[in-house]
Amino acid sequence: MERILSRAEMQAIDKKTINEFGTPSRVLMEVAGARCADAIIRDYPDQVQDGVVILCGSGNNGGDGYVIARHLFAFCPDILIFSMGTGRMSSESSSNRLLCEKLDIPIFEINSQQDLQEYVIKGLTTIPILIDAVFGIGFKGELPILIQNAFAAFSALAEVVVAIDIPSGLNVDTGNGDCLTADLTLAIEELKYGHILQNGRNSCGKLLRIPIGIPEIYKEDIAVYVYNDSILPQRPVDAHKGLFGRVFIFGGSPGY
Repeated sequence: MERILSRAEMQAIDKKTINEFGTPSRVLMEVAGARCADAIIRDYPDQVQDGVVILCGSGNNGGDGYVIARHLFAFCPDILIFSMGTGRMSSESSSNRLLCEKLDIPIFEINSQQDLQEYVIKGLTTIPILIDAVFGIGFKGELPILIQNAFAAFSALAEVVVAIDIPSGLNVDTGNGDCLTADLTLAIEELKYGHILQNGRNSCGKLLRIPIGIPEIYKEDIAVYVYNDSILPQRPVDAHKGLFGRVFIFGGSPGY
């Protein structure tokens, strides 16, 4: 079974790991990015050799993307980063972007439809691997129009799409929202509700959990689990009991 968390629960254990346990945020980001890069190399070794495009936002999800770029650079010198953040960069993201600049990894800004036209529609013809590191679990609402257009343009050229933590645009608690559809989603530390609910199950593709070192003691009170695919047979996400027979539910909670 796999533990499953809400946005608030994930943010709480992340905060405890930083403030109580003493692991700096930049260390968690480095571990997350490095392990995501390892997973991408393991699952898509041929595509990594052919070229990688990474879409980075301004928050910590984008910071993970910059770390991934740095670690993939040793295996694939053909890496392009497109920055499309809508807010001020976090300090960790800014630091990791600077390291990419020191490695001379090309970084392009997409701030307008004209930028998108110039870099994507005219410049790129194919993308072996597209990595989505724009928005993470903190995202709420609808994607800005420019981001929607960028996702449509990039994904149309991509052979493989990998989402970091959750596909950008997907609500992490409900699984609702228009988002970039991934072939592989690398869930940081634990699965979240949005990975398996509503539109999430179709949008995430294959789910792979990436542990980053959050102490188990901070997760002991989280008692919601989901069976993985190796135990339960695959069903369409819109399936119901009328299609596959009867349902048996058992449950409980402390104190009952």
